[in-house]
Amino acid sequence: MQKAFDEIRKSENQLRAIINTIPALAWSARPDGSADFFNRLYLDYMGLSAEQALDWGWTVALHPDDLNRLADYWQSVLASGEAGEIEVRLRRFDGIYRWFLFRASPLRDESGKIVKWYGTNTDIEDRKRAEDAVRASGRDLSQIIEAIPGLVWCAAPDGEVNYLNRRMLDYTGTTPGAWEQLGWANFLHPDDVEPTGRAWSRAIATGHTHAIQCRLRRSDGVYRWFQVLGEAACDSEGGVTRWYGLLLDVDDRKSMEEALRITEARLSRATQIATVGERSASIAMKSTSL
Repeated sequence: MQKAFDEIRKSENQLRAIINTIPALAWSARPDGSADFFNRLYLDYMGLSAEQALDWGWTVALHPDDLNRLADYWQSVLASGEAGEIEVRLRRFDGIYRWFLFRASPLRDESGKIVKWYGTNTDIEDRKRAEDAVRASGRDLSQIIEAIPGLVWCAAPDGEVNYLNRRMLDYTGTTPGAWEQLGWANFLHPDDVEPTGRAWSRAIATGHTHAIQCRLRRSDGVYRWFQVLGEAACDSEGGVTRWYGLLLDVDDRKSMEEALRITEARLSRATQIATVGERSASIAMKSTSL
């Protein structure tokens, strides 16, 4: 009998050693949700003794802004009897708060009644900071895109446009939903639909730069010339993950080029006429002298 008790005690000590060694804050609670065990890592993190942390004493380590939110969520988990998880901030022994993912799962007896709750708290502070940095970077990128003096668009690998900046929407006088429903061809000059579509299809098929000039209808119905540029973003294997594009208004330049072409044509014609006149005059003078 003594040997059996010794084996049980040895097994319990080994289990406790494992629980106190795992790299996570581990705990257990009674069916009513009150805590009845914390592993050594958890107690050391909070700087509390087991007696101080038991029942609801551990909640002194919660961030004040998260206390009610966690309490409400924990009550909903207890009521549902299902596993749950939530992210809250937990105060370290030195007063620093770090984000943790709290996870809890119920242990049931043969009749299905909950007899214990077991949980772990995993430090996710670094992940949260990374997520905040990504969000901040996204906001900065969005501000940059909106500040670009041009019409910006993005498209999926198959060419479906899925983003238009505010300048593009304001210029065409439409909304993202309307643009998606009508399609980009609806805003092109009828004479430019076929060549633009052909060039875009070629870019999608090859992944090469998309570059073409076409006329885009403004919200007041006026068409203006734009230089359309599209570049593909690719993954490490060379597969297109997204298209990024820019439309630059070149209507004034096109008008100047056309005016210059007309002027040059007229000048060339005038020069030809003057040359013919001079030659005629020269021939006439020679005839008179004869």
